[in-house]
Amino acid sequence: PLPAPQLKPSSGTTIPVAALDALLGDGILAVHVKIVAHSKGVQVVMDAKGIVWPVHYELARGVTLGRWTWGDISPQKLESLKGPAAGAAPRVHAVMTGRSEVPAEVTVSFKMPTLKDQNLWFVLSMLRASGS
Repeated sequence: PLPAPQLKPSSGTTIPVAALDALLGDGILAVHVKIVAHSKGVQVVMDAKGIVWPVHYELARGVTLGRWTWGDISPQKLESLKGPAAGAAPRVHAVMTGRSEVPAEVTVSFKMPTLKDQNLWFVLSMLRASGS
């Protein structure tokens, strides 16, 4: 058999992974989950239309921030948000509000997507396409 892998903590010493197993027990961690924005009905339509995850994220973020409701998300709007993440996710605000600019009172966490944000969605699309 292969030797147990060793981990090197910042102290410079090594400890066997088995020591971490003993610390974590059976590996099942109880994590408190809080759903902040979800609609079963909209989820079904998004899945049927093949809407990419970053668009789901941006739509849920808008609901959470009170910019729109799940009822505002029509099949027609979802149809216009189909496509690769890098192109579709940055269009969510414009599609949902009918305007391209973000209201002045908007928080920093909900600014218009920047080129950096678009690149993030592009990289995610590429990773998913490659099966990574």
